[in-house]
Parts: sequence; C-alpha cells; structure tokens
Amino acid sequence: MKLHMVRYGTHAESILLTGDFWDAYHLLVVNGNMAAYYPAAMARFIAEQVFNKPYIIDPQTHAFQHDLRYIRSSKTEEIKSSIARLLEQYGEPFKRSINAGRPVSPDDFKDNGILASAVERVIEFQRNVFSAQKGEWQKYYEFININPLTPWAVIAPYFFMDELSVGQWLEINAKAVEIAKTKYPDEKVVMQLVIGKGLLLSQELSKVIERVISTPADMVAIWIDDFDETSATITELTMYKEMLRKLGGKKEVLILYGSYFSVALMKSLPELNIKGVCHGLEYAEYRPVIPVGGGLPVSKFYYPSLHIRIPYVEVVFLVRPFLDSKEDYFRHVCDCKTCTELIGRALSVEEGFAHYGETSPAVSRRNNQMVVLNYPTTEARNLCVKHYMWCKAKEYQEAEQSPLQIARELNQAAEECKAVGNAFTAHCLRWAKVLEGG
Repeated sequence: MKLHMVRYGTHAESILLTGDFWDAYHLLVVNGNMAAYYPAAMARFIAEQVFNKPYIIDPQTHAFQHDLRYIRSSKTEEIKSSIARLLEQYGEPFKRSINAGRPVSPDDFKDNGILASAVERVIEFQRNVFSAQKGEWQKYYEFININPLTPWAVIAPYFFMDELSVGQWLEINAKAVEIAKTKYPDEKVVMQLVIGKGLLLSQELSKVIERVISTPADMVAIWIDDFDETSATITELTMYKEMLRKLGGKKEVLILYGSYFSVALMKSLPELNIKGVCHGLEYAEYRPVIPVGGGLPVSKFYYPSLHIRIPYVEVVFLVRPFLDSKEDYFRHVCDCKTCTELIGRALSVEEGFAHYGETSPAVSRRNNQMVVLNYPTTEARNLCVKHYMWCKAKEYQEAEQSPLQIARELNQAAEECKAVGNAFTAHCLRWAKVLEGG
C-alpha cells in the first residue's frame, strides 16, 4: 500500500485529522519538539482521537547543527522551551555544545562511543515518549490485546548536508544508521537524508547515494531543502527523479515534503520504490531546513486539476465560467465533500464559493503607520484546509496510471487554465515533460 502521510502541525489543526478525515490518510508524522513538549496531549490524541493511527517521530537532530539563533526565542534569547525539552532527552554531545553557545559539529561525533550513546537516546525517545504516558485508553487496548503508541518506524539521528558539508556529515549520518540497526534489529530503522538543492546537481550526489545504499537502513526518508516542486526546473525535477530511481532500486523511499509531482511519481513509476509521500495541512509540500518567517496570511484554494494552491483573488478567474450551475462546478472544478456541502446548501454557486475567500479587517502597524489589513476568517481558513485535505486524499486514492497518462492530464489542465497565466500552470508543463521522459 502506498502511504498518504500527514505532518502534525498545531493542536488547533488536530480536528482536521480526526472524524471524517481519519481514514483520509495513513500515517502521522510528529516533530520531535512537539512530542517532547506535549507528550501526554499527543499520546492522548493518537490513542483516543485517531485510534492508534500509525505514526513516526521526526527527531529533528539537525536543528542543533545550525546557528543557535534559529532555536532561540526572539524575545528572551533563551533556547525555545520545546527545543530545550528535546535537548534534555538527547543529552550529550548536544547539551554540552549548546551550553557552550555553539552548534554541534562533526567533531562532536567522531568518538564512536559518543555517537552510539547519542543514537540510543534519540531512538529511545521515539520509542518511549508516547508509550510511557498513562491514560484511560490503556484498558481498551489491553482488552483487545494491542500495544498502543509504538512508532511505526524509528529514525536515526541525522544532519543536513550540502555540497560543502557532505564530506563532513555523510559518514556520521551513515554510521548513526548502522549503530541504530545493530542496537535495534527488530525495529524498522529509517535513514533521513536531508540535503541542499545544490547537491542534486553536484557530482557528490553519486557518493551520497552509494553510501546510503550501503547502510542497513530499512527505508530512506528524503527531505530536500526548500525544494518546491511547483517552481523547480526541469533539470532539478529530472535529477530528483533519477536520485529516487537509484535509491529506490535498493531501498524503500519516503518523501517527507512533497507535492502532487511526488505522488505522481509514486503511483506511476513503481521502480522508484516510493512507499509514501508526506505533506502538512494545506502547507508543507516543501520546507526550508532553516525556518523562515511567514508572510501575510492569504486564503488559497487548492485547484484540483492544477494540483496547486492559488490565492482566492486569482482563482475566481478560473472558477467564474462554472458558477452558473452546481453541476458545472462539480464537473469542472471540484466535487469534494467540502465543496459539495458548501455549494449544495448555498442559494447560488457564487455565494457558496465566496465563503472560501471571506476576510475580516484588522489594524496592524507597518512602517510606523497603522494600516488596516484583511485577513482570512477562521471559517474561510478551515474551509480551505478541509477542501485541500479531501483533494489530497483523492490524489492518493486514484487508480494508478502510466506516466504518459498523467502527463496528458497535466498538459490538458495547463491549457484549460491558461487564463491565470504561467505562474499557476507552468509547473504542470514541467512535470509533464519529466514524466514523459519515463
């Protein structure tokens, strides 16, 4: 089975992972700092609200190798509380390095004993942080003879690599996996491969692939820094596909941040051996390794045939020809559960669709002046996310097609939607070109 993976964001979003959405995805990905800071709440959520849904924890060990300002509070200059909790779990050499005011370096892990201890603590954290929590759910799971809250797989400590640092970190990443599999032979051990986009086009990539393949990892989870598949060039997408082909020839592959392009590769090219693709709730189809601040919130509607989120003010141009009748809208735009309910109960299609773009004014200070900005309402935000989740579920559930069939659909979508210009359609043409290459 191909896995629809969703990354848990905030507690406020958790309602969009339960109820009707429970069977819309297969696997939950939880960030390590979230697990460390809210262990009881997260354990209760997984055990009670999503009924022991399979999950993995991203240990986020790479967070400690970058400039410390990225893990410090901008207000207090102290290490962020959730990261500090993670630091307590991981111990040395992470604590010693951070307490000295510097990020961890490859030299901190040269001693095999230190690396082995770090691997063990990181893996034990993943195995126990939720399963050690107590709750009423235990009686139920004991009755049906299920051991709840055990992770679907464990991820060895990992560190980011680009063209300049790959020579320093590759061997440490590989040894961490070897130690993890030796210590935990019965666990499904994942090697998380986190690389810069430049490495895709570097001669060093072949060395990375060879070393990854040589490890005993059961799976390889891939995260390419800030790799937005909707804006990537044909060359980048082609190199990405070829990297997956080489890795997939020896290992099962997980894509930790991916758009429809990765889903299409998973479903149309079985030789790539992609087991699952992950995204967040309406976001996180790509992500920079070093976090950056977000811009102003804008309502975006996921346009199914283009497989991309488009600002509401732009998408109305695409939808307008189909606002005359509900049948036209459902046939040509979207018939997901959210659209069906929203437009079905409205007096007109236009009235129903307008709910996706509702805003409310708020006063904000910008450039030493008070300005009024329009922000999406909570209802509009929730509607956009629900619609997005149903659309993504359909993408994963659709019958497998050949690369050429998907390419034809993408080319057709780009032609039909050219009214919004290349900014929202060119990715379909690039994806089609790469898929046509087989």
